[in-house]
Amino acid sequence: MFITFASIHGNTKIAAYKMKEILEELGCPKVAIADLSRDDMSEAVEDAFKYGKIILAASSYDGGVFPPMEALLSHLKSKAYQKPQNCID
Repeated sequence: MFITFASIHGNTKIAAYKMKEILEELGCPKVAIADLSRDDMSEAVEDAFKYGKIILAASSYDGGVFPPMEALLSHLKSKAYQKPQNCID
């Protein structure tokens, strides 16, 4: 499972880490997390293709999605993102 988030004031970050905690308590074997506002975008794109399931969490911003998440979505779209065949679930 891969959780990626883009947070402006920290509330989305809190929610993303809470989701990670809940998934781990439920027995999800591997939960990776990335902060798009601070982490390397290329690593987030790589992880999106590595894991079988992805959770996207972002704040709204100026009538749209917070720019770091919008950038990730654009990268995934340009690479024709879909669930990989050999992935970590």
